[in-house]
Amino acid sequence: MQIIICYEACSSSNTDFSYIRSYIKDRYQNRQQQLHIDKVPLAAKSRYPKGKRKIEECKRNYRFQHKTERQYVLCCFDTDYGKEGAAKENKRIEDFCQENGYDLIWFHRDIEEVFLQKRISDKEKIQCAKDFVRKDMIKTVDDRKMAKTTFPASNFGTSNLKLVLDRIFDTQ
Repeated sequence: MQIIICYEACSSSNTDFSYIRSYIKDRYQNRQQQLHIDKVPLAAKSRYPKGKRKIEECKRNYRFQHKTERQYVLCCFDTDYGKEGAAKENKRIEDFCQENGYDLIWFHRDIEEVFLQKRISDKEKIQCAKDFVRKDMIKTVDDRKMAKTTFPASNFGTSNLKLVLDRIFDTQ
């Protein structure tokens, strides 16, 4: 099985990917031997349409050697709740994912708030992600906060990550 993770961080930092990969490795250990993960960093949330070419390339390359295996695309984005224009951008991303058959994973308000349960500055993001992985802080993440179906204004620090991954891994 292939999972392509499309995320908004840049490839040099890979902060978003670090959190998501840690979660998959910890919560779905028994599935690791049958899993191939590709990553598509976008460097900015608004660049999601440009990621489609790279996503399709990853799918083609994998399908060439694994013709019968399932493929999933996870578009992982912060909701950026409270920022100007975020609601419209989130709707466009949701429509894009539906049109292309991709799974949308949202982090309300941002991925750091979900995994660390606090807001951090941009300059702290790389170090916090490194510390999260190095200190195995994935063990402190509450799965109930990862199993939300919507992101109402009051549920900051939540995501639908677990719901999407449970559905994917249960189909195998």
